[in-house]
Amino acid sequence: MGVLAVNMLTISGLEYLTPEMRAVVHGPADRAVAYVLAVLVEGKALAAFSLLFGVSFTLLIGRMRARGEGWVWPYLRRLAVLGAFGLLNAALFFWGDILTTYAVLGLFLPLALWLPQRVV
Repeated sequence: MGVLAVNMLTISGLEYLTPEMRAVVHGPADRAVAYVLAVLVEGKALAAFSLLFGVSFTLLIGRMRARGEGWVWPYLRRLAVLGAFGLLNAALFFWGDILTTYAVLGLFLPLALWLPQRVV
């Protein structure tokens, strides 16, 4: 919900108005809401979204290793589904989708498994 709230100005098209048009549309209440979103929600929602992505990666691999199963194919399948949702969302709803970016960058995340524990 936080990520949706952060993206509402862009989704609504208000970000693309000229300063003159924005002055007509945006009243004091609108500016206050934009300020509150920027200060209280924007950085926190996106950081929490990133953190949840990393935690889900750790939980998936830990669960699979505990069972003695391979984790590579389930992880790649999860990234493929995430990427498909991202492409679908970008094509149908919002061009600024982050899910596809997470799916692509998620391909590099397993490299962290080979880092020494002191670094991680």
